[in-house]
Amino acid sequence: MILFVDLLNTIIQSFIVSYFPYYLSFNNENDRISKKHFVISIIGIGCSNSEPETYDQDFLKSISTGLEERWKLNDEYDKLIKDEKLSEKEGIEYYKKFVKVELDNVEKYKDLNFEDSKLQELAISYINCLKQQQEALEYVNSNFEKFQSLWDEAYKERSKIIANLNENYELTISDNYKDTLKDVDKVSTQTKEYEKIEEKVKNTKFKMVSSSYGWKDYKAIIENTTSCNFEYFSININLIDKDGVIVESTFASVNNWKAGQKAKFEFSTDKDFETMSYELDYSESN
Repeated sequence: MILFVDLLNTIIQSFIVSYFPYYLSFNNENDRISKKHFVISIIGIGCSNSEPETYDQDFLKSISTGLEERWKLNDEYDKLIKDEKLSEKEGIEYYKKFVKVELDNVEKYKDLNFEDSKLQELAISYINCLKQQQEALEYVNSNFEKFQSLWDEAYKERSKIIANLNENYELTISDNYKDTLKDVDKVSTQTKEYEKIEEKVKNTKFKMVSSSYGWKDYKAIIENTTSCNFEYFSININLIDKDGVIVESTFASVNNWKAGQKAKFEFSTDKDFETMSYELDYSESN
């Protein structure tokens, strides 16, 4: 920005030097005044060195404050649950408070300027996660499965963002909640590991290994490249024909799938199909 201003000032000065003799040739004083105002206006623009205000540090302070306020509410919620003093309706209200207290602190940053573009992206993504959790709560009574899906998805993404912010920008969290922050970091690490195996499995191609009396056997060898040990891991498979119709739903699964271990997934069918789609169901060993 400074280099640009210096360059602009040089151009303007050259303009004035070239223009000034011509300016003096005007006989009409009003013409001189108008030209003078024009030159001063240009100089004013050229000399301006103002930059838009940025809110990087303000956001980091606000998100830290919002997190601690949320975690304090969560402590209250856990205590009431433990003491069996919380109704279902009151529990839902607490969930609404969890989201609101954070949004009250950070939502304003969605339209403010940041010096660090990556931090701005994280801020916007984080606000969107909170908005998704807010949306999820609209379904808590009418469609619990949808509520859980939206809430959990945002929870995992939110955990990854918090861990990223703390690692790269150092959130200001008091000693009372240092352990809570560590728990969030664990969720973030676990989420990344789950995403890794999900991506690997969904890109796996089953190969037909045998065919007899109209039945075909399919197999895939997959390596568990995560650090997770899975108590069970099931690939729920839809077999889809050329018209996009599901002709059969089946599954391929293994138990006790250790980190670094290869496993054989297989299924059989007598149906003709063109493509497969997968949904995963798994549980990590304690």
